[in-house]
Amino acid sequence: MDFKRRDIYLKIEPLSAYSPLAPIVCARHYGRDCMLNPGHEAGRVTPSEIFEASLDALVYREYLDSNFYECRTDGDFSWWPAQRPDDVFLAGEEEPVQWTRKLVTSMKTMVKNWHRLGFIVKQDDRYVETERT
Repeated sequence: MDFKRRDIYLKIEPLSAYSPLAPIVCARHYGRDCMLNPGHEAGRVTPSEIFEASLDALVYREYLDSNFYECRTDGDFSWWPAQRPDDVFLAGEEEPVQWTRKLVTSMKTMVKNWHRLGFIVKQDDRYVETERT
């Protein structure tokens, strides 16, 4: 067998007040009890039970790093989810520039040069690139 390497990355996200009985708030198709257990004669779990089953948690969402180069603006449209910026501002500049300028032209050059890209810092209402090598 020939196996292809696949790098998997996990993003940790907080999830507050999650209830497995109603994972989407106010969605009518959740909170059902088809068994019509005691107290659920109408076929619904009561809101108080949904609330009592709620918890705060951390979830791990998988994303594949090979999509990094694909997550960019294409004309007026962006591919979801953008885990990196397309354009950034340089300190003291008024016009944005491409974050990957002159360093990334393909997946191969992304792997080779990722460590040279700058950090993105939010300053007021703009994202500014710092520490680029």
